[in-house]
Amino acid sequence: MFSERLPLTPAIAAQQLPAVEPRTLLGVRVFVAEDEPMLVWALEEVLIDLGCTVVGTAGRVTEALAFVATNTFDIAILDGALEDGPIDQVVKLLASRGTPIVIASGLSPTDTQRRFGHVTTVQKPYKDIDLQSALLAALG
Repeated sequence: MFSERLPLTPAIAAQQLPAVEPRTLLGVRVFVAEDEPMLVWALEEVLIDLGCTVVGTAGRVTEALAFVATNTFDIAILDGALEDGPIDQVVKLLASRGTPIVIASGLSPTDTQRRFGHVTTVQKPYKDIDLQSALLAALG
């Protein structure tokens, strides 16, 4: 016997959906330090899709330090090493200001924690949902 399924009304559909936490990244101002241009481009696209505003990028530690010293933003996504060296000085400066940090690196999370202390990490290559989760975790 054939039984036709009728579409759910919005009220019934809403009752059947699990509750979703309403946290969002809409309007979050992000600074990105990454020395691979294609990764910067792709990351900017993902961040925009998540509702973030990319306020600046840097491919060198010197550029990152200069940007951090003269700008305010909500969170930073940093590669573990840039064109001119490790990102450690930038991490220290951001941590001293209380700015949340996500380290996006090819290093394992254990190695990243050992190197930078307690920071949120996402291991390259990562999926968009992993980055979103890391950003939300770092922002608290």
